[in-house]
Amino acid sequence: MDAVIDYRLSQLPLVGGGVSADEDVEVQSVGVLWANGALSGEQVSQINAAIDAFNQISDGALPHLPVQQFPGEQMSVTATVDRKGESFVLVSDPL
Repeated sequence: MDAVIDYRLSQLPLVGGGVSADEDVEVQSVGVLWANGALSGEQVSQINAAIDAFNQISDGALPHLPVQQFPGEQMSVTATVDRKGESFVLVSDPL
C-alpha cells in the first residue's frame, strides 16, 4: 500500500509555529508492505522489477524492497520526505 500525502512538520500543532520554512520537513508519501508468508529472493526481485516498471510510467518513486528475502509475517514501512527541495526515501528493515 502506498499513499501520497502532503504533510509538513510546520503543520503540527505543538511545534508548527516554531518551524521556519528553511527547517520544515514535508512527508510526501508513506507506504507499508506486509506479507503473511515468506517471499523468496526471486519473488522480491520480481516485485522490485514491477516497481521499476511502475516508476517508469508514473511520477512515482516507489522504493525497492530493502532485502533480498522477506521472511514470513513481516512488515516494512517506507516514507518519502522533502527538506529544502531535496527528496529522500526512508525504508525500514522488516519489522
